[in-house]
Amino acid sequence: MQGFCKDCSVGICFRCAIGKHRNHNMVNIDELEETDLEPMLDMFDNKIDQLRDKAQKLLDKTRTQETNSDKLPEIMSYFEQIKSKFQDGEYKEMIIGELNRNYQQIKTMNAKLDREEAEN
Repeated sequence: MQGFCKDCSVGICFRCAIGKHRNHNMVNIDELEETDLEPMLDMFDNKIDQLRDKAQKLLDKTRTQETNSDKLPEIMSYFEQIKSKFQDGEYKEMIIGELNRNYQQIKTMNAKLDREEAEN
């Protein structure tokens, strides 16, 4: 890199200086002033802010995953307890009872609908 294109705010070589940057405002690297680099500094500041945001989001996500993974053994144990209760038949009576209640409610509603239909 031998020069700097002020119009594009990029460093350029000799080939680029006589090529696509030929009609641009260019200076040698030695002649650069701080104001020439301000657009690049702003761009870098924005990139740094974006990277900080991404890093913070990743850190937050990692913490959440760590918290969730800490709970995983407890959750697995809970599901194993439920599974064993189903296998032992502990929930069988409860489920059959609930099904019977639902069946009775449906039967009652059906009878009521039959009566209303007969009245009409």
